Amino acid sequence: MTLKAIIVGTGGWGKTWVTQTLPKAVQEGQLEVVAAVDVNPDSLKLAEQYLGLSSDRCFTELEQAFAATAPQVCIIASPPHTREHIAVFAMENGCDVLCEKPLADTLEASCKIVQKARELGKKVGVTMTHRFRQPIWTFRELVRSGNYGALDYLVFNFNWNRRDGLKDRQAKMDNTMLIEGAIHQLDLLEHLAGARCETVYMDSWTPKWGNFTGSAQAMLALKFENAVRASYETAWCNASAQNSWEQEYIRAEFEHATVVLNRGAVEVFAEEDNIKSGPTGMPVPLKENAKWGNDYLLESFLQWVHGGPAMETNAEANLNSMTLLFAAIESSKLGMPVRVRQFAADNGLL
Repeated sequence: MTLKAIIVGTGGWGKTWVTQTLPKAVQEGQLEVVAAVDVNPDSLKLAEQYLGLSSDRCFTELEQAFAATAPQVCIIASPPHTREHIAVFAMENGCDVLCEKPLADTLEASCKIVQKARELGKKVGVTMTHRFRQPIWTFRELVRSGNYGALDYLVFNFNWNRRDGLKDRQAKMDNTMLIEGAIHQLDLLEHLAGARCETVYMDSWTPKWGNFTGSAQAMLALKFENAVRASYETAWCNASAQNSWEQEYIRAEFEHATVVLNRGAVEVFAEEDNIKSGPTGMPVPLKENAKWGNDYLLESFLQWVHGGPAMETNAEANLNSMTLLFAAIESSKLGMPVRVRQFAADNGLL
């Protein structure tokens, strides 16, 4: 059954939805996009061009769009601070919701979305796209295969040069680097470790050459409940972007091997091959799949809406990642490690 969908937010990352993901879903008969909403009328021109929407199906007011089109599914790609209102409104008006990451800009807002979904029996998914890219999927399958003995620790480096502070909204947003960027990597680290984070310590700052209100650089030490450790570097103000989006460096240290993802290539350094000689890695072919990223996540969400299993990155599960994110921010404020479960309890999540 083709579902009637509305897209809220057609600028920024919403452009990718409008120009790439949604046209494919429409062509496959999964969705009929009945409306697009954005506060900027110019951004709505893309919806007309790529989705074939007439101008009377492109709105600057959310309430008008719902009243005119009665959608069944709402896709949210608007800025994080708007998502709680949109998600709650959409659910109250009969929609299941697929939301861009992060679910919201605060932990409190994220919890309200999840609570509303529970109350109304609605499905809410979060597009943690990063976890479902081809190289990372290949890497995480190796990490979770059990072929290399016990996992000891993980190292994750992500950095780029955005000293301009990206858009004006992001430059003025507290902790935009963490909320709009690090949520990806923290979600992935917890997933790779195979357990909830037990304690997190973060030191975060902005150098004098960075145009950010909140932190733009951070270093984290994490310990997970299964005793796996991780170190994580994230930086938006470096002179040279060594490991930026889709060029990340992740290393997993096992009892009998080292597994490395670096700039989209995956290698396994087996213990027996590296004892007498220098490090020699065995390249690993990337996993094949029909869909990746948001294409894959949208399909998983729609299968869930049609009665299939809950998508892996449903909002309930995503609260773990959001809790870890805000526990890290709390750690930086306090200057000391934070116990994540205690932080969750203090914020009414346990």
